[in-house]
Amino acid sequence: MFVLVRKYVVMRKIVPTILVATREEFEEKYAIASRFAPEIQIDILDNSLFHNTTVALRDIVSLNQDIVHEAHLMVNHPLEYLDNCKRLGIAKVVLHCESPGTSVATVQEFQKNGIKVSIAINPGTPVENLDIYLPVADGILVMSVRPGFQGQAFMHTALEKVKAIRSKDQDILISMDGGIKSDHLKEVFDAGATVALIGSGIFQAENPEETFREYERMAEK
Repeated sequence: MFVLVRKYVVMRKIVPTILVATREEFEEKYAIASRFAPEIQIDILDNSLFHNTTVALRDIVSLNQDIVHEAHLMVNHPLEYLDNCKRLGIAKVVLHCESPGTSVATVQEFQKNGIKVSIAINPGTPVENLDIYLPVADGILVMSVRPGFQGQAFMHTALEKVKAIRSKDQDILISMDGGIKSDHLKEVFDAGATVALIGSGIFQAENPEETFREYERMAEK
């Protein structure tokens, strides 16, 4: 086992995630989130890596460039999405270590084009599969549900993955995504995560903006 030492510290934060099937649904949720969120993650599935299909990046006309955007590419061939990421001004992508199209070379190709890269890991994937990416990735995303659908229950076993990754790299950005509610936030951050990605917990709330602000206040404690 190795431990990486980096020269930066990442503050805790909350990021809304948008997982929708159509451009119309995307525009509706994006209009809501863009009123209050400085960063938004867009989930992209094409029914290749996981069994679901979402709005395609090519169908999104434009994005607000005052907001930081991350595309979570749950696909078999992530480099096919590079041109649309550049067109939309997307700052960061997430690639799955389970994808046959993810490699160190793929990570570096996105980075050469000015896009930061995090590597995602599913609940059933051994944490050791990340070792090859830790020296090159800008972050790690630990899935706390099985990818592809919102509204699933939070899997507490994913917290052990966060702890294992943090033991190898003291300062890398670690995100958690899937089923996170307000009563999970403390253990998510205590385990070593630095970002909580939340979809239905924000968008299904009566007041998404106030719910987001409350999550932010909880993250600061």
